[in-house]
Amino acid sequence: MNKTEWKKIIEDQIKFDHDYIPSFQTTIQILSEMLEERDRVYAMYMESGAQPVVNFTSDRGAINLKPNPLLRTWQEINTLCLSYLRDLGLTAAGLRKLQGQIPKEKPDNLNLNVLQELQSKYLPSMLRSEGVKPRLNLAPEDAPKAKTSKPITKTKTTKTAAKKTTTAGKRKTKTT
Repeated sequence: MNKTEWKKIIEDQIKFDHDYIPSFQTTIQILSEMLEERDRVYAMYMESGAQPVVNFTSDRGAINLKPNPLLRTWQEINTLCLSYLRDLGLTAAGLRKLQGQIPKEKPDNLNLNVLQELQSKYLPSMLRSEGVKPRLNLAPEDAPKAKTSKPITKTKTTKTAAKKTTTAGKRKTKTT
C-alpha cells in the first residue's frame, strides 16, 4: 500500500477509537511513510526468496551465514511502527495513556472486523498471488500458540566429580 492509503486507514481507526486531534497529523504522516517502507522491504524480502539467513563471503574468502538484512530492516521498522501506533492511541496501552484511564467496557470485534476487511482489500495482489499470509493478522484464532517448554531441572553432581573440578573448571589437587 502507498502512504496515502495507510494514512486514510490510520485516520479512520483513530476517529473510530477516540477523538481525532489535529496535532496527530505529523505523526500520522511519518507512520504512513514507515508502513509504506515496511511493505516495500517485505516485498523485496519475498522476491529474494524469503530466506532468513544469507551467505556472506568474508575478506579472507570464507563463506558464512548471516541474518538477512532485509528481514532485520523489516523487524526494526515494525518496532518503530509499534511505538508510533502506541503514541497515536491505536494500541491498548496507548489508548489508556491518551484517555488517562482504563476503558470500562470490553472492546467489540468491530475494530477487528474493520481492520481485517481493510487489510484484505488493500493487501497487494502480488503477495496474495504467492500465497503469503498477511503480516498484520489480527484474528485471535490464527495467532501463534506459545510453545510450552519443559522445566529446567538441576542435575545432581556426584561426590567424585565435585572433588575433581571446581566451578571454574580447573583441576583440583587432592590434599591428604
